[in-house]
Amino acid sequence: MKILIATHHSPPNYLGGVEWVTLHGAQWLQAHGHEVEIVSIEEIRSLPGGEVTSQDKTYQGIRIQRLSIPASPDEEKFQQSYWNGPVGRWFEQHLKEQQPDIVHLHSGYLITVSVLEAARNQGIPTVLSLHDYWTVCPRINLLHPDGRRCPGPEENRCAWCLLTEKRRFRWLEQLAGRDLQPWVERPPLARWFGMEEVSHQVRERQEKINQQLQQVDVIMALGELTRELVFQQGIDPEKVMLSPNGLNISRWPQPLPAKKPSQTFRFGYLGNLTPIKGAQVLVQAFRKLTSETRPLELLLYGDAKKDPAFSQRLQRLAGGDGRIRWMGVYENQRLPEILSEIDVLVVPSLWNEVCPLVILEGFACLTPLVVSDLPNMNNQISEGVNGLTFEAGNPLSLANSLQRFLNEPNLLAHLTYGIRPIRSHDDQMKDWLKAY
Repeated sequence: MKILIATHHSPPNYLGGVEWVTLHGAQWLQAHGHEVEIVSIEEIRSLPGGEVTSQDKTYQGIRIQRLSIPASPDEEKFQQSYWNGPVGRWFEQHLKEQQPDIVHLHSGYLITVSVLEAARNQGIPTVLSLHDYWTVCPRINLLHPDGRRCPGPEENRCAWCLLTEKRRFRWLEQLAGRDLQPWVERPPLARWFGMEEVSHQVRERQEKINQQLQQVDVIMALGELTRELVFQQGIDPEKVMLSPNGLNISRWPQPLPAKKPSQTFRFGYLGNLTPIKGAQVLVQAFRKLTSETRPLELLLYGDAKKDPAFSQRLQRLAGGDGRIRWMGVYENQRLPEILSEIDVLVVPSLWNEVCPLVILEGFACLTPLVVSDLPNMNNQISEGVNGLTFEAGNPLSLANSLQRFLNEPNLLAHLTYGIRPIRSHDDQMKDWLKAY
């Protein structure tokens, strides 16, 4: 088969979970005799106007079309966040030239449903993998600007959420000391605050996305919550597959290195240093821990330059605690070595992660997990068997879970023994082929 994979970004300049899933998937397909190309966005130009341009590059054996797209004009910014005319026109031309058998879109962020529309116009079957909540949430992550988790899409709730991205509306809500949405959505306040207009934009967005979802041939949901939200949009359950991530360890050294013994008990964090990932909760929790029998250490791996203001906040929360070590950026192939020096891996995310790879990576290296008790993540953990959960966003709850490892000497060994083989990359790729 000739397969085109479309996604928002690709390595090496972007190194998130979706980027690795699409690259490793393309490599697997190519190794199994298929012709594969990735199309992703490399650059958003600073000024609006002009058409999409591309650079044809090869990375780790995979051909990648790296797009440069024009910035959206202010009056079209919201619409172009879900349906982008210039991107659609580029795909129309590219699909005519390449004539793939399948177009497989991963998420929809930046690249938008215009990809699906271009493929459908030419009679090319489509597959959509849902790595986040982009199809139902304009903010992608089902989080309000103040960090509260959203229970799900609803037109006025989404509109107020978008309005409170602006500082003046957040201040108004803080001054009132209450959720103002029920009041602001009433006429004439709805018109005065701009709620009616934003609600209309939200409705148009959902209608356009739902129209494309109805026409996609197969939808692959990586988590149970994403699948349920798609069902709520009226999508035929028969064409929705639940297909969690598998882990590609082909580049890891074999056999995997054993744990390096240490008198220090080592907690670890691997991931982006951004607010929704919850490293601030972990730092606060760690500083509450006490141990009279052995020293403690927290190893924080992540790029401090990704969000400098947040990294400075973490430094302030750490308060010069010498037990907290800032380990910097890490390469994916070094994970077994890194995890050989971590006793317990913590995933303190504040949003409903969708099948995060870091949990699979921890288990693959026989490292128990402590994770936020949120949908999709808590489905990957068997409480008290291979890991522990805690109340998301609550440093005291997390501290209590971490303190158990210090108070219960056998807990680490018990949870390590409970780790079972993870879902393999081959298993995940068989789902892709089934969808194709």
